[in-house]
Amino acid sequence: MDNLKLKMALKLLFQMTHQTEQRALILLDKNGIIKLKDNTNILSSVKDIAENPKNIQFTEVEAAQLPRVIKDFDGAVINGNYAIEAGLNPTKDAKISRRKRFTICKTS
Repeated sequence: MDNLKLKMALKLLFQMTHQTEQRALILLDKNGIIKLKDNTNILSSVKDIAENPKNIQFTEVEAAQLPRVIKDFDGAVINGNYAIEAGLNPTKDAKISRRKRFTICKTS
């Protein structure tokens, strides 16, 4: 993904639900940000990351907490409704998206 430039040691936030974590990791893998051991495994977790060349630090929080803590992170893998609640515009702020519902937004 040539147009997505990520810095080293990025602090990335995502929702603390297993289903959301799985989709987030697969989205990151498919966009070349991380490499999962098996990117078809819908049960993937951060423990299944095989390569993390940018040394991304992943932090999970409950979905309702996302709008409150997102400002403390470099970005977030976040559902559109929570992005809007956090004052982000998923269309403008999204760096990558999955069907416009699940996006990685830069927050700083």
